[in-house]
Amino acid sequence: MSTAAPTTPLTSPAPEDIRTYHLTAPADPATARLARQFVTTALRSTGHPGLVESACVCVSDLVANVVGHARVPDLGVEVSVCRERAVVGVRDGDPGRLPWSRRPGATRRAGGGWCSCGGFRTRPG
Repeated sequence: MSTAAPTTPLTSPAPEDIRTYHLTAPADPATARLARQFVTTALRSTGHPGLVESACVCVSDLVANVVGHARVPDLGVEVSVCRERAVVGVRDGDPGRLPWSRRPGATRRAGGGWCSCGGFRTRPG
């Protein structure tokens, strides 16, 4: 079993060592499932199975943010991998509404998910 913990960035790999995979899909609630499947396949097939669970939680939250807040017809999911790490991102293409970090309050049930999708690493345990 693997657990995820926040980590600081590693040194940057050479550009030729990075492989990047892209998915473009409608900005629709059903896209969260497709994004999780895409991320799972990309991470497992590139040797990062220990990151799948954390990455899927984050990509689900980020897709939900795009669907709920961005005014765009589609979104993009990107997975970049190298030997040491993987980076998963979601883009909405809405330049007028940049995301910001906020913590959920006692009366607000949402707002902290975007903050929790920082860096993760796996470790045995």
